[in-house]
Amino acid sequence: LSNYLTDNSTSMKKVFSQLSNITILSSQGGYRFTKALTKKQKQILSAFNAVSDIVDSVK
Repeated sequence: LSNYLTDNSTSMKKVFSQLSNITILSSQGGYRFTKALTKKQKQILSAFNAVSDIVDSVK
């Protein structure tokens, strides 16, 4: 994550703000995102190697 912060000249507050906008709904068919992940959100999650894990878990 520190590489992302440095490369994008951003703060932890902005990162948490981006991540707090991710919402998931539970329904009979499983879980789904209320909105698609943004490019920034995907970049932040990729710093944790988590993008594919999260997307696969809500299918």
